[in-house]
This record gives sequence, structure tokens and C-alpha cells, in this order.
Amino acid sequence: MSLNPADLIAMVENDAPEHHPSVDRRAEEAVVIEMERPVVPLTSWIADAIAVFGAERKAIQVMTPPTSRLTHPLWALLSGPGARWVVEDAERGYFDGVNGLPLEWDEKKGFRPVPQVAGSVAPVAGFQASPQSLAASATHVLVDLTVEHPASEDLVLGGAAETLASALTGDRPVGWSTNEPAVKAWDRRTVTDLCRKRAPKPSRLFVVGPHGAERPFIGPLTVKRTGAGLLETLSLAVAIPPGHAVPHDDLMHAVELLAAERLIRTMVVNTLPGRADLTYEPRWLGAPVPFGMAIGHSPVEEMGLEHAMSAPVPGIKLGPEDRTAVWYPLNETDPKRAFSSLQDLTFHLMQSTNRNIQNTPHT
Repeated sequence: MSLNPADLIAMVENDAPEHHPSVDRRAEEAVVIEMERPVVPLTSWIADAIAVFGAERKAIQVMTPPTSRLTHPLWALLSGPGARWVVEDAERGYFDGVNGLPLEWDEKKGFRPVPQVAGSVAPVAGFQASPQSLAASATHVLVDLTVEHPASEDLVLGGAAETLASALTGDRPVGWSTNEPAVKAWDRRTVTDLCRKRAPKPSRLFVVGPHGAERPFIGPLTVKRTGAGLLETLSLAVAIPPGHAVPHDDLMHAVELLAAERLIRTMVVNTLPGRADLTYEPRWLGAPVPFGMAIGHSPVEEMGLEHAMSAPVPGIKLGPEDRTAVWYPLNETDPKRAFSSLQDLTFHLMQSTNRNIQNTPHT
């Protein structure tokens, strides 16, 4: 679910000057952008800075006060490698807004974790959310969906985003943009035209749901060429209101619909406690926990239905007979068991892939 800044270099429109005006501090291998807004989105300035300095392999660090919150796209970006959320606090000093570790300034690396004594690594005081806060939090359902499209002049992108969002929230996307805010009205043909214009370079844009919805959603949609056609990747974050269960039936229904429309290769679902508005405060609510995984008709056909159904996690067949997908529920009560189950499942499915590669005749 985390975005690598280097991956965005070729995916954002870059009209930024060489010396970017949004950068407030520089190190040899990092740049720092200071933001004091209550809610900090992935603005065009930040996206442009990623393009400029990512090309130089410099880390992007965004500094905020402890009262700021990040939108999901920026939080996901700063949670990944080559990036950092720096929080400046009058009492606790500098610390990482994602993991809470104390930070110090380094002329080469920018802000880096303070060296710990005898291997002891601890977040700053007050970073861990209270049990009361966790109990009252919403649940973020993080869905990573991949779709393979054969090359076609008639292809219109965005169908998977519409189907998935509608099945999980009851709403279709209403807006999109290459950065935040997503002010352009959702239109699949306009999105397709943008991706074609940028080809053969990959494209990344953000898809959002209606404002004030019961289950808000947002996420990046990435499109890039492959040897066989196009790969469409959607990482959708959906907020489930506090006190409501993760919609397992809706997820299975989504897989069913996507399979019928040939709009799924793989789908991985994780859950994470969070705010109902899909913004993130600089405090620890927990790590993403695997909830389920699905594979579409193409992977099932490649490995064989018998192998797919003999996985260590019992699979559920979904979709039409000629486009069978398999859903593997991982929502055990013990998070550690969910992690180990996902590892075992992935290993089992990859065994078939590796065997097929080994059995392919060499010419």
C-alpha cells in the first residue's frame, strides 16, 4: 500500500523549476518541505518536488506540527521507502509521524532516527493511541487490485475502480486528478485519454468518492504498459464507520463482479484502525492486518483450479464458471495467524508459477 517516491518520477506532470520553491531545508541526500496546515494533502507542489528531487535520488521529507493530519495519499507516500513524515513538537522534539521514533538532523541524510542505546527502540511519549481511541476508531479497508488488459484501441480504463467502489461503498468515483485535491469530475474516457497521451510512460492519478459519504474512499490508480498490453493497479482505501464490521460479504461480491467483467488478476485486502475521514494523525494505531486475498480467472487457469483450491487457506469459488475467481479469507481473530496464513498462501500459489516457468521449453 505504500508509494515509493521514485515510482512517481515518470507519473506526475513536472513543470517545477530546478530549485523548487517549496523546499525549506536541504541535506546532501534529502530535502525537507515544511507544511503547517491542519490537513496536508499530496499537493501539486509536493508532487513536483518528488519528480525533481526523486530524479536525483534524494529522499522527500515533509515536516508538520503535531496538530497536522495527512491525507491518505500523502500518508501512504511518506510511509514508504525514501520518504519520511517529520513532526516538530515543542516538548518531544522531532519524531517520525509514522512510527514515532525520535529524529535528529544530519547534514547528509536529512532527518534520521536518533541512535538507540543497546538496541532499544522506543517511540516518543504519547505516540501510542489509548485503548479508548482504538475502540472508537473507524476501520480502513485497504484494497490492492491488479487488472491485466490486452492491448486494444477500444479499451476504456477505470471500470475496475467503478465496480470495486460501488460494491464496497454503494458509490462510484466522483472525482480524479494527478494530485490533491481531486477536482476533475470522474470520466473514464478522459482518464483513458490522459493515459494514452502519456504512453509509453506510466500514469498515476487519484480516484475519490463523494464528499460526506458514509464510507468515503480514495486511492491511486496506476496504468503502465506491459509486453501483453496494460496493467491497471488500484490501491483503494475505504473507511468503515466506528462500530461497523468489515464488509466481508461486500468484498466477496466485489470479487464476483470483477471476475464476471474480467477485471481482476489479484486482489489483496488489509485492514487498519484509523479516522473516519481517511486522514492520519501522528500517532500509532496499529499495523495493517491481512483480511483476504483473491486471484482472478487468468491465474486460476495458469496454475489449475485443483492447485488453487488445494491452498493452505480454504478458497471460495466466485464468478461465472468460465471466469472462475477464488477468494481466500484471512480474517482470523489472531493477527499473527493472518500474517502467517498469507505467507503460506502466497508460497503455495507461487510454487505453481515457478513450476510453470521451469517447465517452459527453452528455444
